[in-house]
Amino acid sequence: MEMASELVREHVAAGTLSPEQMRDELVKTYNMFQKMQKAQEEGVLMETGAGGRGEAGTALKALREDPSSSIGEKEIVCLECGRAFNQLTAKHLQSHQLDPREYKRKWGFRLRQPLSAVSVSKKRSRAAKKRGLNPGLREHLDSRKARKEERERQAEANTE
Repeated sequence: MEMASELVREHVAAGTLSPEQMRDELVKTYNMFQKMQKAQEEGVLMETGAGGRGEAGTALKALREDPSSSIGEKEIVCLECGRAFNQLTAKHLQSHQLDPREYKRKWGFRLRQPLSAVSVSKKRSRAAKKRGLNPGLREHLDSRKARKEERERQAEANTE
């Protein structure tokens, strides 16, 4: 609030503002500071009025130092731009000229790591378990298990 009032005071000193314009300017400045503080805490980038980008908040810098912490229970933060999503899609990563594999390598994730919030991964896992295995996959796994058991029986017979 102090910073906002100082800025408005400087603005008033530089030109003439009516009391109503001064109040509006103070509210507008204070709200912008609040948005900037929130963006910094969340680690997102803020758009500037000129169409450029603001600087990454300290939270985004911390996430970049420990990328695994960018995957939360309810959201995943893109380490490129600082925006939060339920999942990072290939289409979003394409906007950074990356595909999911390149993104994972760049930030040190395992290649099998899902780029989605933990809750989204759990929900998908529950749905897949509810659906069950594809019949063709079930047959393949059963035949693989049978071959393994047969090899083990033969190994036992050879050692006796």
